[in-house]
Amino acid sequence: MRAGTNCLFSLKLIRVFLLLFLYSTHAQAQQKFYTNQQRFGVEDGLPQGYISGICQDKDGFLWFGTLDGICRYDGRGFRIFRYRPNDSTSFSANTIHSFGPKLNNTITLLYEGYREDDFDLSTFKITRKNIRNQLRSIPGAIWQVYGINAEAPNWSFILNNYKGVGWITPFDGKIHYANKANGLLQRDSVAAMVESPEGKLFLIGSNGVHVSDTGKSKFEFIRFDTHVKDLAFLKSPVFIT
Repeated sequence: MRAGTNCLFSLKLIRVFLLLFLYSTHAQAQQKFYTNQQRFGVEDGLPQGYISGICQDKDGFLWFGTLDGICRYDGRGFRIFRYRPNDSTSFSANTIHSFGPKLNNTITLLYEGYREDDFDLSTFKITRKNIRNQLRSIPGAIWQVYGINAEAPNWSFILNNYKGVGWITPFDGKIHYANKANGLLQRDSVAAMVESPEGKLFLIGSNGVHVSDTGKSKFEFIRFDTHVKDLAFLKSPVFIT
């Protein structure tokens, strides 16, 4: 008899715990979750309404790129940085196309037309880098673009007359090439190319695609009909990024 009473008591105790658990779960489901969401516009201090880049520096400040300079948000307000005419220590332009990768609390400001500056987020120092002039000095380099791939680690270009491709590593300014002559490519004819954020190059030709490793020391050729026209048949060759 005592054993049956104990079992009945245990069942009642389990039911109580289940009811308490279900009530607690239901109560938690009814609770509202709040987030610290804030919205900013020109009326709040942004220099311009179109945001082309966002990053956070090592001190926690938020930086925003716009079509009218960049600004830093410190939790209370915005500090704006703009191009100053006849001042070589200021930005190359106000129209920020995008932010490049951040390294050692320094970001690359990318402008239209292959212009770029390195900007130290701590000291606010600008270092001018004229990649466009360097690209212009490379014989046969086709580098004009419709857009800039801000995530790609290098500046890449196609060589005309079926001579492969090349790229510039921004940290040292060195020029590298990939073609049949140096054994990296099986085909020199490239109609379009793209570089991944990890550094892989994808070279598209009419009869296949070359895919590099991240160090660009090896290329694998994947053969298939891409239906992409060769550069020789394009009136205005386009480098696709």
